[in-house]
Amino acid sequence: METDAAAESLDGTAVGSQSRTGCRKGNLPYTVQGNSLSTLTLAPQGTPLWKTSWYNFAPRLGAAYILRSATGDETVIRGGGGVFFDTGQQLGSSGYSGGGFVAGPNFFGQLFASPASFPLPLSQVSPVIVNPPVANPSYPTIIAFSPHLQLPYTLQWNASVEQALGKSQALTVSYVGAVGRRLLEANQVNANPFNPKFNTIVFDQTD
Repeated sequence: METDAAAESLDGTAVGSQSRTGCRKGNLPYTVQGNSLSTLTLAPQGTPLWKTSWYNFAPRLGAAYILRSATGDETVIRGGGGVFFDTGQQLGSSGYSGGGFVAGPNFFGQLFASPASFPLPLSQVSPVIVNPPVANPSYPTIIAFSPHLQLPYTLQWNASVEQALGKSQALTVSYVGAVGRRLLEANQVNANPFNPKFNTIVFDQTD
């Protein structure tokens, strides 16, 4: 049984699937909440990035059968298969690439404003990271997560035939297959036309 829990910081606060220095200090990533782009709001820091799922059943089965047992001419057939779940650790860590944790330097000025002057002032080379993010007038890029995120998984199977070639040699022919399901994906959306508090939102989810 595999669970898809949002990990916790050392103080017990849900973080989404990440354990690092910022997490230990309670510096947790953000997500959004709401039912549509027009109603989205920035979720309070510490909101679980997704809800835990408890029904990820991952059975695995293997079998072998001796088809022929004559000495020096044995034949063995083997086969197996199973379900293997991925984790959400890498996905959860992407929250630290969004608002509240990054600030990009602007070397060339705004597109429709005065160009930057050189030498650049320190505030422009290394801008202050604002945490929590401030909508001024819009939030910076926000990494959001599907509240019902499901773990991706792989179906794997194999079959082989082993044929003895005398007492000290054998020939084995094998087939191995795998297919991924519920793969992770990121969809980037310009939410500003629908919600002036946001610009770019990257929605992390499974397909």
